Parts: sequence; structure tokens; C-alpha cells
Amino acid sequence: MEQDFLNGEIETGTTIVALKYKDGLVLAADGRTSTGPIIAFRAARKITQITERIFMCRSGSAADTQTISRYVSRIIKDHELETGEDAKVKSVASVARLISYQNKEHLLADMIIAGMDPNGEFKVFRIPLGGTLIEGSYAISGSGSGYIYSMLDSKYHSEMDLEECKSFARDLISHAMFRDSSSGGIIRILVINKNGVEEFAIPGEEVPNL
Repeated sequence: MEQDFLNGEIETGTTIVALKYKDGLVLAADGRTSTGPIIAFRAARKITQITERIFMCRSGSAADTQTISRYVSRIIKDHELETGEDAKVKSVASVARLISYQNKEHLLADMIIAGMDPNGEFKVFRIPLGGTLIEGSYAISGSGSGYIYSMLDSKYHSEMDLEECKSFARDLISHAMFRDSSSGGIIRILVINKNGVEEFAIPGEEVPNL
């Protein structure tokens, strides 16, 4: 049985989402972490701050992605101190991509880097397993993402206002949680715009049943 478990298919449990709206970004993630078939925690924080307005959404191995986020944060902080300039979102994403690529045989890490550039532009990058860098208006990842692509394709547009985008991000995560056994717990939502960063959580009992 142990051998079958070790040779089983690798899955990146969880659901993470990053969406551009007309004035900024909305990031969202479920709160469940698991150890094998056991639910370990229902209120995990899967959106990690790298700089004041740049964040990493993490799926895969919690240990791997937390380690990557710490390395990236340290490298970017040193870079900002040396240059006296705030880092760009692509710079943060490129560092994370390089770490992922150079260690692709050992890491289980699927990440989204999203935030605001010093010039006020909003950027979203996805770094899937293996270390590719993909830029877009949105990104989704994790085991629950396969259940929400059609919903995203049919309803998303980048000119959403804030409330519309927050509700849509909540609904995406809710739908994934309903379908995917590896996603669950609370929903964390984070808003990034020129006014700053706002974060809030939706308890599991208040998650809409779509």
C-alpha cells in the first residue's frame, strides 16, 4: 500500500484564482490543506505577501511553496535595497520561475504571482509545475481549477467593477469546492488596487452552495 501511495499520480490540491478588474486585482483561494486523505487545516493562508503590493498564490506542496515564497521574498527585498526601487511583478515572477525550473525534479509547486507595478499597472503571471511563465488577465490553478474553466471563459471580462469581480471570484472558488474534494474550508479574498490592499475571509458555513 505504501508503494502504491508513493507511486500515485501527483496532484496539486486546492483552488487559487487571480483576476484583473477595471481598477485592480482580486485574488482568491480556498483554505483546506491535506496530508494524504486527512484534512489537516480548514483556514490555511495560501496567498502570501512578497512585497507591499505583490502576492503569491500557492498550490501544491505547502512546504515547497512556502520555502519558495521565503526565498523569493528575501531575494526581492535585497534587490530593492540595492537599487532603491520597488520590484516589478514580472521580476518577482521571474525569480519564482527560476527557482521552480532549477528544482523541477524535486518541487511540487504551482504558483500565481500577481500585483501592482511601480507605474500603477496590474500584472498576473502563472508558474505551473516545471517553471514556465505565463502572463494573462487572469490565472487559475490547483486541483479545483479544472471544474471552473468553462465558468471563467463564459463569464469573466476585465472591465468588471470591484464588487462584481469579488463576487465572481467567490463563486469560482465555491464551485470548485463543491466539485473538488481537495478544495474546501474558508474562502480568502484579497483586493489589490491603487488605494492599497484589502483582505477578508468567508467562513465555510457562509460559502454559497452553487
